[in-house]
Amino acid sequence: VFNRSRPASHPAHDFDIVEGPIADDWVNTKINLCKQGMITAENLAKELTYRELSHQIAFCSLRSLQTLTYVERDYQREVNDIAQALVDTLVEQGMNFKDARDFLLSSAAFARLVDESSGLCLLPWTETYELLLKELPPDM
Repeated sequence: VFNRSRPASHPAHDFDIVEGPIADDWVNTKINLCKQGMITAENLAKELTYRELSHQIAFCSLRSLQTLTYVERDYQREVNDIAQALVDTLVEQGMNFKDARDFLLSSAAFARLVDESSGLCLLPWTETYELLLKELPPDM
């Protein structure tokens, strides 16, 4: 609440890097309700405790930005990691390993995953899994 109440010219801290949960629109609404006295700080804290928040790393100073270096993406490695997670999940759901692997490799979801221009590899592996589930035969 303090961070959202202060003028931008008065930083809340002097840390170079801050890592942790980030507020979404729902959290902003709750914070505003607290600032207006419509809910208590205790109730705000309770509600935030049970909310799944996004995560952020904030680089707050020039010094922190100077520590960053460009890392070339290894697209094939990322595809392999996602493919492994997909096969493991299909096996956990009862499919044998060979069938899970063969199903994945022949799927439209996998074809999209390996196509770098699709950007699917940049998303959480669960996005590809959701596409893959749509291709499962009804009896599975």
